[in-house]
Amino acid sequence: MLQGQTLAPSGTVVTGRVLAAKASAPGEPGYLRLTLSSVILNNKALDVHTSSFFAKGDSRERPKSAALSSPDVQFSTDRRLAFRLIQALPLQE
Repeated sequence: MLQGQTLAPSGTVVTGRVLAAKASAPGEPGYLRLTLSSVILNNKALDVHTSSFFAKGDSRERPKSAALSSPDVQFSTDRRLAFRLIQALPLQE
């Protein structure tokens, strides 16, 4: 969003990088730190530099029979991830 206008609608193709990751271990949740590196706008790939997004798994112990709690980081397809530009994006009208 820029001044209330959507620049990249839902479904826009983006590429990112994993900056840090840790697998879960017994009693210790895993985590993941992501950043975006490019976005496709008007059929053109643009390099982007964004803040990172940090996600941590559930810290609770999970019984082997429980499926609702997971120490791993998981995202659903409708989960919105927020990144902020840290460098201006060169847009042409």
